[in-house]
Parts: sequence; structure tokens; C-alpha cells
Amino acid sequence: MAKAKKKPADTRDRKPPVNGSFGEVIKSSVMPDKSTIKNPRRMNHYIINFQVTIDGKEIKNGTTGITSHTTDYKPDIVKRSIEAQFRKKTPHANSISVVIADTKLVSGEDYIRAAKDFLDIK
Repeated sequence: MAKAKKKPADTRDRKPPVNGSFGEVIKSSVMPDKSTIKNPRRMNHYIINFQVTIDGKEIKNGTTGITSHTTDYKPDIVKRSIEAQFRKKTPHANSISVVIADTKLVSGEDYIRAAKDFLDIK
């Protein structure tokens, strides 16, 4: 015996989804882990110095920044973002490696002052 198909719910009165479908909460991307929150009312600003090696010979140094509610700013995501931007800038490159040299937790004022030198991460 085949199961009867459910009729789709009336969604006219609901708000549009933020992440995923209606009623679904993606915990990892929406809500930070409470153990990593330093101060829930304060944003943590990080200045990240990095070094990029293109094809094993051309070395470039740079600075970027990230703002997060948590003390874990996800360095792997930052590295992938930097690598993706350098791949766009140098499409002829065979290999690009990114090393995060230094990460500093700074105040909002220091972050704004340093922002003029940042690599734009999107």
C-alpha cells in the first residue's frame, strides 16, 4: 500500500529562511559554540599576517582581518579565501600555498586603523 503524499504546508505567513529550508536551523553556521564565545556582546577583531608562495619562488606578504563573535576565527577558511583571491589574481600560477604567520586579537580602533592595508576577503 502506497503512502499518501503530504500536501505542502502553507508558507505565506512564515518568514523567509535564513539558512536552509523553513524551520531548519544549521547550528554550525548560525549559532556559535558557546564554549568559544569570549563576550557575547563584544565582537572579536583579528589582524592576520600571511605569506603566499606562488609556484615555489614568488613570495608575497600581506595582512587581512576578520571579525567574529567567537574566539575561534576558523584559520582554514581564511587560508582558503586568501588562496582563492590569489588564484583569481594570478590565473597562470600552477601552485599557490598560504601560510598564516601571525594572528593578533586587537581592539576595534586598531582594527579600523589597520583595515586600509587588508586583503579583501569575500
